[in-house]
Amino acid sequence: MEGAEALDRSSHKSPQQSRKNLVFAWTFFLAILVLGLVVVAGPWMVTSYDKEHHVSIECNVTGAEGGLSSASARGSATWSQVSISTSDCGTLVLSSGINQSNRDAIAAELAVGGEFSFEIGAATQSLRWLTDPIGMTPAVWAYQKINGGPE
Repeated sequence: MEGAEALDRSSHKSPQQSRKNLVFAWTFFLAILVLGLVVVAGPWMVTSYDKEHHVSIECNVTGAEGGLSSASARGSATWSQVSISTSDCGTLVLSSGINQSNRDAIAAELAVGGEFSFEIGAATQSLRWLTDPIGMTPAVWAYQKINGGPE
């Protein structure tokens, strides 16, 4: 009988241990909840902020290509865009004001290369340290040639 009593006592947790387990469980739950909110709401918040807050960056363009992009969520949507390659700012995407009839001409204008000023979202620029490694491409709202490149 002594063996059964010892086994029974060892299976019960002290109130302190139970409290520690409860605190850990709640902390873990809240961490997962916050992480989920960041993953779901974060991109939406950045995009919403970027629509109204732009910053200018100067980049050396090395190439550009017009094409289509697509997304599917309850059907399918496609839109025209220009993918811009730079030597110092990574890849940028211009879709604002781009349509099927002008995308190739705009891509050709940018593909000449040289120094350009691009307007991108302020939040996107602030978070480049986070978005670049995971492959998120900044959206360009406007551009202007500064100088350089063969004409």
